[in-house]
Amino acid sequence: MEQFQRHDVTFCLNEVDLGDELNVSVTLGAGFVPKELQVDETYVKIGSGAVKVFSNYIKHRMKERHRTPMDAIVSMSATSFIWKTTKEHYVTDIQHLFNELYEEDLHEDELFGVKQRTIENYKNVYKDLAFRGQMKLQEFTHTNKTFELEELSQGLLEVNMSTVQKVRDYLIRPSNTFVFCHGQADKNQLTQLIIPAVQSRKINDVFHVSNFHFLKDQEYVKQSKGNYWCGSIRFERNPVLTDLAKEYVVLHLIGELSNRGAYKVEVDPFDASISFERKGQKQKDAFMSVITEEQIQMAKMGIYQQLGKEFRNHPEQFMEHVGRLFINHIHYFECLSHLEELTAKDVLQFLHMRDYRLREGFVHYYKGENKDAVS
Repeated sequence: MEQFQRHDVTFCLNEVDLGDELNVSVTLGAGFVPKELQVDETYVKIGSGAVKVFSNYIKHRMKERHRTPMDAIVSMSATSFIWKTTKEHYVTDIQHLFNELYEEDLHEDELFGVKQRTIENYKNVYKDLAFRGQMKLQEFTHTNKTFELEELSQGLLEVNMSTVQKVRDYLIRPSNTFVFCHGQADKNQLTQLIIPAVQSRKINDVFHVSNFHFLKDQEYVKQSKGNYWCGSIRFERNPVLTDLAKEYVVLHLIGELSNRGAYKVEVDPFDASISFERKGQKQKDAFMSVITEEQIQMAKMGIYQQLGKEFRNHPEQFMEHVGRLFINHIHYFECLSHLEELTAKDVLQFLHMRDYRLREGFVHYYKGENKDAVS
């Protein structure tokens, strides 16, 4: 694995023998979370829907204009463009994507068509209680980023040329762009890429972080046409930039101990959480008693099995995973080192050092009058 920078863009090469094929992802530090920015001396707000529409627009342009089909995966804090290519074409593909991201003119008619298709697709997936419930839970897991599902729904309707231009001007920058090549990529070829110049601006994120000492458990219960439940434990602490990779692994070990593969860990400088879909007794006070060396080793085996399946069977998830972690200041391969080295004693010491306040939240949709029903 080799990592380097060129004109503020970070490149990471993971050399494996895939023959003539390569998997490539380009990840940007912009996602569903609404952005409040200080641009020079002006405050700018960019809503939740704009990045999703812009990413779908770029995906459309790459397929229609450059004959390069790709996935565009948007998470809370990142957007990843992922595709399979060859040694002959990968550099050209990346160059075309850079050009579309940074400098090609926006075409209003194409953008409007992409917006309409994005809205229709959102309406369809919104009917799925699992999708809706997990997105609603993000309001809890990302408390310090002010994400709201209703704002996303409304924001998609309000996207126009102006809001998408703000995304390009203020969020799409070389300094928050990460290129990951999985296969046999040539560093010398990548250094020949032309990275379009962007206007130099002083841009800072503005966050309004809650005082976690006064926060409480939360629940969202609503009658619906079906039954669905999901929950999360938040590990409340002040914003940090240190030991995020170790924190990510510690929470994965706890998630595996408690839920045996059926969980999701999210860690970034502002928020840390474990989410799950198995309803039971409150989990936030239960996991400490099972952190033993034997249990940690069993948890490691479960995590290695998950990572192996992702790596072998779902390379697009692996590519997105690596890019999203990088945007959140976490190095995937550093996580692997921590996973190998951490002991039960290390986990307990880390939990003591972080001095978390634990909060639990859940979303429950129920059918009819039966609030206890869970599908």
